[in-house]
Amino acid sequence: MRDELKERQGRWLKMVGKITQPTIPYDKAEKIAAEIAALESDMSFLSAMISDREYDIEWMETGRRPGNKRGIERRAAYQRERPVDPLKLQAYVSKSCSGGAVQADRITDRERERIEFALGELSPRERECYEMVIGGGLSYGETAEITGLSKSSVQSFVDEAKKKLLHHSRQVDLFDLLT
Repeated sequence: MRDELKERQGRWLKMVGKITQPTIPYDKAEKIAAEIAALESDMSFLSAMISDREYDIEWMETGRRPGNKRGIERRAAYQRERPVDPLKLQAYVSKSCSGGAVQADRITDRERERIEFALGELSPRERECYEMVIGGGLSYGETAEITGLSKSSVQSFVDEAKKKLLHHSRQVDLFDLLT
C-alpha cells in the first residue's frame, strides 16, 4: 500500500511539473488538473487507511488505546468510590490497637499521627479496601463492586492490611516502651 502511495505521489509530482510548463495547451492542462485532484483524493484516502491500520496494530500490540500515557481509562473505577469519614476509621483503629472503645473526638494529635503513619505503611489498594470495609462498614462484595476487584481479592487485601497494622502496632508499642 505504501509503494502504491509513493508511486501515485511520483505521478502527482510529474503532473504538477507538467502544469507549470507554459507550453501545455489549456485543454490538456485542465485534464491534468483533474487527474491531480483525483490523485490527491486517493492519496488522502490511502493515508487515512494507513493511519487507521497503524493505530489498530499499536492497540493490538499493547492491549491499550494508543496515546494514553497514564492509566486514565481506569478512572471510572475510582470515581465510584464512596467517601469514608476519617474519624470513623480512626475510632476503629484506636479501638483495635488499645483493646477498648475510644470516641473519635477523644483522639489526641499524637494518636492521629500514629494512625496516619500506620495507614501510610499500606499499599494504596490495601488502604483503599481496608478503609471501605473496616472504616466504611461496606461488605467485601460492595467493596469489590466499587473497586472493580474480585471479592476474594478485596478480602485478601483487607487481611494483609490487618496483618501489617498489627505488626506495625507491635513495633510502635515496643518503641514506646524504649522511650
